[in-house]
Amino acid sequence: MNKEHNSAPDTRFTLQDLAMRVMKEHPDQYRLAPIILAAVDGKLMELGKSVQADTSIRFITTEDPTGRMALVRTTIFSMLKAFFAQAGRSNVRTITVDFQIQDALFVRPAGHFQLDEQLLEGVARRMQEYAQNRYPIHRRRVLTQEAIQEFSRYRMDSKARLFRYRLSGTVHIYSLGNFVDYFYGHMAPDAGYVKNFRLIPWDDGFFLQIPRTQEETVFDPAAHEKEYATLRESHIWAQKLDCEDVADLNGWICKGQASTLIGIQEALIE
Repeated sequence: MNKEHNSAPDTRFTLQDLAMRVMKEHPDQYRLAPIILAAVDGKLMELGKSVQADTSIRFITTEDPTGRMALVRTTIFSMLKAFFAQAGRSNVRTITVDFQIQDALFVRPAGHFQLDEQLLEGVARRMQEYAQNRYPIHRRRVLTQEAIQEFSRYRMDSKARLFRYRLSGTVHIYSLGNFVDYFYGHMAPDAGYVKNFRLIPWDDGFFLQIPRTQEETVFDPAAHEKEYATLRESHIWAQKLDCEDVADLNGWICKGQASTLIGIQEALIE
């Protein structure tokens, strides 16, 4: 759902201020699909941005595909912070979002903890706390080398390796409280948007379901066993190839071994 608004002629304001005012004036219209992003003079922006007077603003809600993706990223961010906090940062080796089935993302954590319903219930409570208190999400630009050092310090090695191939000298990273991460795409201004989610244990991980409506049925992994098995097998192939993420793929390419990687993949398919 998109709405256009013209800014006041004599002031400068944040997009979030205007969005909150619009949603307050039209509560029924935005109750189920709040404003999460804005297009200012045709350029996509996060709500934390300030804009000049006499600009054309088109608000983007969570119902819009672009807004939906921002909500998904924000929900993943909240889940990651909550999981590290609940399990203990020193106990978590990795957390990867492997693939998606319908509106559910399969998440596979590894480390020194017991992944059970009690742990996931604690993660969910923390996510709800972040939402209720509207924990702000901040975006900042840092030197790429600084980002590498920061993610290495937090043992987020895949992100650190990814930045080593970055040509730009700077990068945008996000923080939610004292937790930092990198996302390719826009985010909500705070964790208050993360209200509708479910954590469903399955196999050696769990599904993070992000329903589009409150009435949407609970995702049942058992009803998608074949699809899950196929996607999981694909991930195992990636592990065997030592090509689990974009940073790994960049490494193959930079070594001039892209054709070798393709050949091995074709052999696995055969």
